[in-house]
Amino acid sequence: MTYNTKRNFSLLMIGQFISILGDRISTSVFLTIAAMIVMDVNSSYQSSIIIAFQIIPFLVFGYFFGLMADLVEKRRILIFADLGRASILVALYFFHNSLWFLYLSVFLIGFFTSMFEPAKKAILPFLVKRESLVFFNKFFAFMEIFAMFIGLGVGAFLLSEIGVEKALILDSCTYLFSFVLLLFIKYHDESDVLEKRLPKIENLKHEMIRHKKELLEGLMYLKSNTNVKYIIFNLIFFHFMVVALFASAVIDYSIRVFEVGKNVLMNFGFDFSNMLVGSHTTFIFLFVAIGAMLTPGIKYFLSRVKESVLSVWVFLFAFFLMILATVLNVILPIEQFYVLFLGIVFLTGIVAGLQYIRYLYLIQLNTEKEFMGRVISVAEIIWSLALFFGILFGSFFNDYFTYRYGFVLTSVFCLCGAGSFYFSRGKITW
Repeated sequence: MTYNTKRNFSLLMIGQFISILGDRISTSVFLTIAAMIVMDVNSSYQSSIIIAFQIIPFLVFGYFFGLMADLVEKRRILIFADLGRASILVALYFFHNSLWFLYLSVFLIGFFTSMFEPAKKAILPFLVKRESLVFFNKFFAFMEIFAMFIGLGVGAFLLSEIGVEKALILDSCTYLFSFVLLLFIKYHDESDVLEKRLPKIENLKHEMIRHKKELLEGLMYLKSNTNVKYIIFNLIFFHFMVVALFASAVIDYSIRVFEVGKNVLMNFGFDFSNMLVGSHTTFIFLFVAIGAMLTPGIKYFLSRVKESVLSVWVFLFAFFLMILATVLNVILPIEQFYVLFLGIVFLTGIVAGLQYIRYLYLIQLNTEKEFMGRVISVAEIIWSLALFFGILFGSFFNDYFTYRYGFVLTSVFCLCGAGSFYFSRGKITW
């Protein structure tokens, strides 16, 4: 039985709220540094590659870190990962004029994040009661989205004022703040699960020798769990593929219309005369976060709709939005479309939020605790695969065909996502 549920959850949530602020600030910083080094505002390729580099570690180390989350105290993993990310940002402060060091830093931050995420998501069932998982997951997801909103706002409005160096230090401090709060989290339920394994092993090294068996056990469990398979290979894959393709199209759009967009925003009264390319991109993504913040309330009104059925309608709505963006971009002048596109991005944020707030608690409700880390790590691998290849393919596609066809490509995957649930709705119970 867990204890101090509210205290432990609050410490985890507040720490993550602050560190996610830093994540979004760093996104704007990385995009800006890449643009400043390359000095080419006509190509979105370098900006997209920055995002792809941060995803690679999830592909390479994702399952291993999921296994680690089942073998080692999760709080210790979280603490170590936060210290690692803070250290990398401090190092980047001194070498931010080097493109290769920027790529290395982004990769290493992705490495520690891929270590952090399975442990963070697997620790929640040990902090709260099972019957409270849905509520706390929705609340946690909302706070994450709200933190993204604040962080994107800071990145968009303050980066040009405070500069890259100060933004890097600020970002590093957010991870240190999270690290301090994690030190005060105390719970005992996890030790009960780990103690069952202790008679079989002498130390972590011995346990690592048995990793093949552990990995196979996790994969066999996943193979037999139909509900979780459809969550991971349908909901998560298609959602994050759509997110990746849409994000790459937005990045391409933001860079190509940067000067026009800046003038439009200045005409609306924003003091963006010194706006950087990364800040402009972040400003557009800010509308995604605003839309996503509304999703807990929308999900409340849709609470009686079966989750798999809701997935069909959410994907179809996303399909409609991408087709609308394509049509309006063709028939309207670029200045008029810019304003309407921000509205479409806002509605797309609602779509993204409705998918995001659901997938984690669906996994947790359909997975046994002893396999939680490994199942979540498979989910991490799948979404990172979708993001990586979606961003990589989308960056090349948009560089050649431009964002106009990028919206069409995104709509195709929205339709595939809707179809995947429509034709499999009888095979799952959630």
